[in-house]
Amino acid sequence: MDELGGSFKIWPPPRMQDVDPHDFGVMTGAAGPRGRDLNPYIPRDVDQVIQECLRKDRAVVVACERGSGATRTLYEVLNQVLPREHVLIARRPGEFDSADLGRLDHSGSAVLWIDQLGAHYGVLGPRLLQALAQWVRGEKRWLVATVYDRDLLRDKEFARLDVPVVELPSGLSSAERAAERSLYGHDDVREMIGLTPPERPRSDLFSGSVRAAAGSFTGDTAITAAALAERLVQSHPEYAGGLLRQVTFPVGKGERRPVTGWLGAVRDRSGPPAEGEVIDGRQVLLALAGLDPALGRSMGDKALSALRAESSSSKAPQEESLAASPESFAVSPESFAASPESLATSQESFAASPESLAASHESLSPQREESGTAPGGEREQRKHVRLLVDDTVGTDGDELGRIGVARALQTQLRSLVQELPGRSFLVHIDGAWGTGKSTLLRFLRELDAEDDDPWLVVEYDAWRQTRGGPPWLSLLQALRRAVRAERNGPLFALRERARLIDARQWLAAGLMAAVGVLVLVPLAGVSLTTWGDLAKLAGGLVPLLAALWLFAKAAARFVSLDSRRSARQFVDTRADPMEDLAVHFDWLLGQARRPVLLLVDDLDRCPEPFVIELLDAVQKLMRERGRKEGAHALIVVVAADGRWVRSSYDDAYQAQSAAIGQPGTTVGSLFLEKLFQISVPVPRLSEELKSQYLTDLLARQPGKKRTAGATELTERLKNATPAKALEIYAEAEPIERVQAADMAIERLVTAKDAARETRHVLEPYAPLLPPTPRAMKRFVMAYSMLRAVRTAEGSVVGVGPLALWTVLQTRWPLLAEYLQATPESVGLFHVGADRLPPSAPAGLAPLFTDPPPELRLVMNHPAGPLNESAIRECSGQAIAGRREA
Repeated sequence: MDELGGSFKIWPPPRMQDVDPHDFGVMTGAAGPRGRDLNPYIPRDVDQVIQECLRKDRAVVVACERGSGATRTLYEVLNQVLPREHVLIARRPGEFDSADLGRLDHSGSAVLWIDQLGAHYGVLGPRLLQALAQWVRGEKRWLVATVYDRDLLRDKEFARLDVPVVELPSGLSSAERAAERSLYGHDDVREMIGLTPPERPRSDLFSGSVRAAAGSFTGDTAITAAALAERLVQSHPEYAGGLLRQVTFPVGKGERRPVTGWLGAVRDRSGPPAEGEVIDGRQVLLALAGLDPALGRSMGDKALSALRAESSSSKAPQEESLAASPESFAVSPESFAASPESLATSQESFAASPESLAASHESLSPQREESGTAPGGEREQRKHVRLLVDDTVGTDGDELGRIGVARALQTQLRSLVQELPGRSFLVHIDGAWGTGKSTLLRFLRELDAEDDDPWLVVEYDAWRQTRGGPPWLSLLQALRRAVRAERNGPLFALRERARLIDARQWLAAGLMAAVGVLVLVPLAGVSLTTWGDLAKLAGGLVPLLAALWLFAKAAARFVSLDSRRSARQFVDTRADPMEDLAVHFDWLLGQARRPVLLLVDDLDRCPEPFVIELLDAVQKLMRERGRKEGAHALIVVVAADGRWVRSSYDDAYQAQSAAIGQPGTTVGSLFLEKLFQISVPVPRLSEELKSQYLTDLLARQPGKKRTAGATELTERLKNATPAKALEIYAEAEPIERVQAADMAIERLVTAKDAARETRHVLEPYAPLLPPTPRAMKRFVMAYSMLRAVRTAEGSVVGVGPLALWTVLQTRWPLLAEYLQATPESVGLFHVGADRLPPSAPAGLAPLFTDPPPELRLVMNHPAGPLNESAIRECSGQAIAGRREA
């Protein structure tokens, strides 16, 4: 019976009187069980009704709004009525299987406690209610559940369950408030909770400058996040070292909320401040940038990094101080641990802005303290740490597993080139700003240079080219420069210009030459003995030379293609300019005489029209090439935030969006699927590893890269088979996994035996894929890269959940993106459309309210299911395969 513990939070089931409130689901404010020392309970008017239901019907379902205190109420009632009965605490929706109820020993008595019954029904369907009906028919069996939506209560299957439903009001009655005053001496407890001591008033959570900025907006006027950010910067232009003073905030765009709504979201994102501290303006700006990506983009990476550095270096006790003391620039591991948002996923982002680094250097130099030993024998905590300089990380200095991901991607691409020579491939490196996309591109370039058969690398900074004319022109110039460096410069330039002259221009040149001959031949017999003869010669040559000069000048404009003017004239004077350009691009690629690797960076900083025009140019002019014998491959790697690219296409083709009849997809997501063969997320450290990694980094001696444990783990992985390597990797501590990720990725992904093993274990998932020839190959590539990324993050996700998550991302990308952002939304399946949160994209409503059979199969597959915890692990938000103590 031990295997039943997978459906229940505690196994074997304890008696009700021994259950910790935290394990029962009561919001105790603690991260884990801490005993039964709870705040005084305010008796509810429905307590007696619930007790009578348990005595007479042995079942009760409490219907209420979230935050009404139902869990605490049921906890107290069960301890009064059934304290010595064993209680089965169902796990979260997606983790509880109602089939396990039929496998229990029917001789004993037990209470079944299910929170969020509606969410469980969305995952399990009618079989859940059938299992519960069977459960309550048994002797000495009790059922206790909560329902936070009324849709389930109206379901016919629920009516057959025939259990009493008790409504629990969200507010407190007059009698309950009287009891509250008797217990707490006041009635300031939050109405929606009613069971915990009062929190500090919301305004007291923020500094004076934040309250002043918020107070400048009247009443419940809905404003954008950018409007509040602009007001804060106007009051404090010194934020981010003054970098925000020049920013044009998009105050008229984006979601609108009352200012109290924005401050509430900021508090939820930042967490409550510690005692004696407040949330200051810098923290509010950082949180707003996270809540509104458009605002974050307008502020820029440099300003955001400076804000993080300033926010981490000083904490205002009650009001912000405009002048920070030198000591406030000292960085400690604790300051990072207290603010997870201030941690980035790469070593580069740990450093502060140049201004704060200079101040830090000055403050550290005269007063740097080395750690010592306290009189009691314990090691004193280091007050100041060495300065971390924001140097560019090379392939030999990476400690976050990204070089392993880059090597895995290079292996995949070279395999494709060998299998399909002469073809073109587009790869998408996906990640938000500042996550290390450019670092992955640089690693790809450096790895290619180390290869025995290097490709021709062409680098293209899209953001710098936004004002350089049409995207195809800047692409052509970048490719031309790289190829010219490989060939004879002047000769190559002449050959290229000659190719750009079409038949009409060659005819015109021939006619001009003929005219020149006709003019010069009669002059050949002229004797230059008199001034009259010279005048005759000049009269014939000057018009000819002028005509030739004008022709050459005009021709140069057509055949140079090195300026916007020449590009415009080229397009205007060709009957089919795009076809001519495609032929010329193909010729240039052929001149490389080896595969070409085009690295496109910073596309997610470009305006929407440029994004679309650039990708269209790559698709039409470079990728759609004729498959000629002996042609070399073209590999295009684009680093950009996928949301930015998708929204660009969504906005551009908004009128056509109604024609897309596929729930869970948009015009933009379909374009992304069509454009890119592989999409690779950027590795990132989970929240629980960030502070641990930074502490290790700061405490380490300069030049020392790995802990002894990581070195030992690397040695153990070297000669292990893929299956054994996964087992060894799972046994290690997460931080050691990150440091040994390069070797782990090699054994799990890039090695030849690993590739064979991957194809073998993924074959059972082929029926879940679309019936297209390329679906399986793309699925294997996507899974392999996702395995490499998760391994780089120190996570060991099971084959089944990771394969199912890859299928979900491939077939329903919008749904996967939404579940990644809000994993708890997995409990929304089968709810009514009116119960979906406003943040859910409209296109997802059909998938949630009436999931198609193929989606049900993926979400509830025997190798899964894809529940909340699995989604967090597969998407890199939580560490999978954590070693138990």
